[in-house]
Amino acid sequence: MKNFKILWLVVTLIVSLFFVSGKYVDFYRFKVTGALFELLWLPFLIMLLLIPAYSLYMVIRKETTGKTCFVISLVVSLATIGWIVWAG
Repeated sequence: MKNFKILWLVVTLIVSLFFVSGKYVDFYRFKVTGALFELLWLPFLIMLLLIPAYSLYMVIRKETTGKTCFVISLVVSLATIGWIVWAG
């Protein structure tokens, strides 16, 4: 379970970095990177919406010990969603 928590946190950070880098990096400068960005956009958006839901579920569950990774994941995901909505 400990490896899953760390993997979950790493996936959360990768998803967040994907959206933040999309704002500041010109992926469309090269055709290959632009196409790759377009292909990955929808799966990463789905993950961005599912990660906070599952993290919140794991935080609320009573038998889960060591909830720190899920709390951090929840905060990072919600901050990323907020940044996407309000940073325009």
